[in-house]
Amino acid sequence: MLYSKLVSFDFFDTLCGRRCSDPEDIFKLVGKSIGIDGFAEARIDAQEKAFTLMHSKKKKTIHIRDIYECLSIEEANIDKIMKTEVMHELDQSIVNQDICRIYKECIECNNTLVAITSDMYLDSSFFVQCLEKHEIPLPDIILISCEQNAKKRDDGSLFDLLLKKAADHGISDVIHIGDNVSSDIQNALKRNIRAILYSSSSSSALDICSTLRPQHRSIMTYTRMPEVRYPHFISADVIHSLAIVTRQLVEFCLTKSKELAVQSIMFAARDGYILSELWKRLGYDKKHGIDGFYFPCSRAVAIKCGSAERNYRDFSEQFTSGIKGLLTSDLFDRMGLECVPVSCLEELGLQRRLYAKSEIFAENVCHIFKSQILSQIATEKNALSQYLEGIGVLRHSASKLLLFDIGWTGTSQLFLSKYFAELGVEAEGVYLALDEGSSRVEERRKSMRMHSACLSLGLPSVISKAVFTSRLLFEYFFSAAHPTILGFKRYNREHMALDLLYDDRSSRSFKKSGVHSGAHKLKLLSAIVDMAKCIDPAQASVNFSGSLVHLISCAQSDFLNSLPGSQGFDGWTYTISGKDSLAENQ
Repeated sequence: MLYSKLVSFDFFDTLCGRRCSDPEDIFKLVGKSIGIDGFAEARIDAQEKAFTLMHSKKKKTIHIRDIYECLSIEEANIDKIMKTEVMHELDQSIVNQDICRIYKECIECNNTLVAITSDMYLDSSFFVQCLEKHEIPLPDIILISCEQNAKKRDDGSLFDLLLKKAADHGISDVIHIGDNVSSDIQNALKRNIRAILYSSSSSSALDICSTLRPQHRSIMTYTRMPEVRYPHFISADVIHSLAIVTRQLVEFCLTKSKELAVQSIMFAARDGYILSELWKRLGYDKKHGIDGFYFPCSRAVAIKCGSAERNYRDFSEQFTSGIKGLLTSDLFDRMGLECVPVSCLEELGLQRRLYAKSEIFAENVCHIFKSQILSQIATEKNALSQYLEGIGVLRHSASKLLLFDIGWTGTSQLFLSKYFAELGVEAEGVYLALDEGSSRVEERRKSMRMHSACLSLGLPSVISKAVFTSRLLFEYFFSAAHPTILGFKRYNREHMALDLLYDDRSSRSFKKSGVHSGAHKLKLLSAIVDMAKCIDPAQASVNFSGSLVHLISCAQSDFLNSLPGSQGFDGWTYTISGKDSLAENQ
């Protein structure tokens, strides 16, 4: 028979999956079946020993028998236990109907050769049993790493064997479908194999977003993969999901900009940094005539921008909220003022440290130093106006401006809108998600236009709520690699940039712990932008919900705690490189 195409399928987490959320749960089931306490730990240890021996023998893969030969359990019937593990693997196996439909269509196509290509220590007999159990037709080719001493990951040598099989049948068109960006996609593309990424969410994410079936999964075709240097502390799959979300948010901002006929979009706070970088890399400022610029303001800066004597009470209430654990000097830093000596503070009835129930002390500071604070606010607003004039924002005849922020309740938009209103400009907000249903958001929607990507793009409300619940993770990933900006010292006309006042409070704790999270974060942001630039906008739209679900599932584990600086990421980097990168992008 003449074949024109070979389609290869990854097995686990693509064509089939497991009922259990963690593959190592299989070992616990085996331990219960054979009645040996601590079997799971012994099985994991045996696998690690088998890998060590594999490297010493200069082999590339291991077989399940290699693992059991390293099992440290006295008087154990190795063959019986090994068969028990295979039995549980079969029992826990489930079919991914989305991919199985594609698989069966390929099987039925007369001119298509079908293969299963998998990195696994179980041999092909297991895969045959599993397919027969689920009444799935057998493929023409089964390539398993433990039988071939070759694998998809690392050197990708298993794909070389796949190409040889294709060549034996005179086939040049080879496609591989898998769920791992590195082994299934990148290593396939290096060999000119067309690669299709199948992205599946974890079971915990499916529980949250069960209404999404079958859209909770996404399929994306690649003909080439961007050159991405993945940070060592995060998987390529997470980078991929972040890149899809970032690209879709940029496209959402573009759509809203055109719809509202605005000529400028302000990517505000540190959350907008990555979008501003992608906007520039895509050339959307020149291509669409819409200036996108990064505005490194914090909530404190936004509140000061929108404050004046007439609404000073609103300023003091907002500015003094969330002061738990702050030093009095930190409060003065927020306001851009020099802190007075401790003895003077005590005479004024102020404590050295502000605690959770001490808003009254902070309000007293705002009252006592009202004239100085208003003077500082006027200075900073003047510097900002000069900056916006200098970069051309205020020269545009349009009377509207878009503000992007990651989301939640719109406090920054509320105060920045007051500032822009003084300049005759209406500011509308664009967000990933808002705290939908909260009284604060509902009240602010009466006076402000707030556009949530999750809501506007028709995602189920359960996703928007899950994004808000997982907001710490999204803030971590989208936050720029520089400290919080507390204010502006002045406008530097020569460099057309603002001289920024940084918050060094978190800097001290990072320096003490020796964590240089800024460098890690710059690598992460660069990887996301590199990949997002190569994603087709149409595919980003299709895969947006699935990628959000994947990220939400990460937030529900210990994943966040494993990331550099995640315990205090409010101040990313305190190095010259971090601050220079900010200045270069103003």
